[in-house]
Amino acid sequence: NFSFGDYFKKEIIPWSWEFLTKELELPADKLWITIHTEDDEAHDLWREVGVPEEHIVRLADNWWEIGSGPCGPDSEIHIDLGPERGCGKPTCGPGCDCDRYLELWNLVFTQFNQMPDGTYPPLKSKNIDTGAGLERLASVIQGKPSNFETDLMFPIIEYACKVAGVEYGKDADTDVSLKVIADHARSMTFMIGDGILPSNEGRGYVLRRILRRAVRHGRLIGINEKFLAGAVDVVISMFG
Repeated sequence: NFSFGDYFKKEIIPWSWEFLTKELELPADKLWITIHTEDDEAHDLWREVGVPEEHIVRLADNWWEIGSGPCGPDSEIHIDLGPERGCGKPTCGPGCDCDRYLELWNLVFTQFNQMPDGTYPPLKSKNIDTGAGLERLASVIQGKPSNFETDLMFPIIEYACKVAGVEYGKDADTDVSLKVIADHARSMTFMIGDGILPSNEGRGYVLRRILRRAVRHGRLIGINEKFLAGAVDVVISMFG
């Protein structure tokens, strides 16, 4: 969501912390925060809500801009999924390329205006652009290793397994095909529900390619009959 000149850091930081630790009941001791190297204001606000110093990491990459225009530092909230998901390196931490620290939420503090001459004067109205990953949160809350095992996706995989006569988690290539079918079945259901139909251009061509790829991966796991209509029925039963 966005705030244009309404609330800013001193509001969104405690609100996001409260939502994750109180409403979703995520363990506070597993949460890690990244901030921009020079963002002392965000650092102090995270400390005020109770984040220990050792769980706040300063990163130069925590900066959002797309060229001239509004820009600013950002602060990411990560959860530690445990050393068994990590790379084992002593430098492992939020920002590492391994799977141990999962980013859940990003708070972008749009407070500067990048000018063509490369200067960054402050904006008169400071803004918030914040986004959290629904499926990532679901995977953490439900204790699943990935988005595909959550109740937002797995019923579609179970349907495809039944039709193909295969078992999820037994073969890496089969799992890839099952995930593609689940993802594409959900996507095509929402696209068609929004009035998009297969065609040879624009959004219709995207839908056409999604349909073809889902069918191809069905063939790869031994499904030779029509099956996507049944997958769509599963999606509709899940999301109404």
